[in-house]
Amino acid sequence: MDNNSDLNYEEAISFIKKTFIEKVANSYSYKQNQYSDPHGYWGITFSKENISIFLGSERSSIDYRLTINGNNIYLGSFDDRVLQLKNTSKKNFIFLIDLILRYLAQYPIV
Repeated sequence: MDNNSDLNYEEAISFIKKTFIEKVANSYSYKQNQYSDPHGYWGITFSKENISIFLGSERSSIDYRLTINGNNIYLGSFDDRVLQLKNTSKKNFIFLIDLILRYLAQYPIV
């Protein structure tokens, strides 16, 4: 975990896209949608079929969501280390992407 540094919006989105593409074998099948607003909220959503993965920031705090078949998945029950994540650092985004991929590996739809 790295809760001592934050990426700005442009750096973070670029890093998240690059990392997602490198780590997700079929990343081309995910649609991407990103946003930023002046109040400190920004993020990117990767979605396909019945899976939606959101990574971003809520006023400098890391924010993430995993939705499968319309159900939000609480990753803290899968790996409680996710509760320690605070900042939007490269290390924390890598951890989240890896955690989400480990979770999704349980499902044949990935």
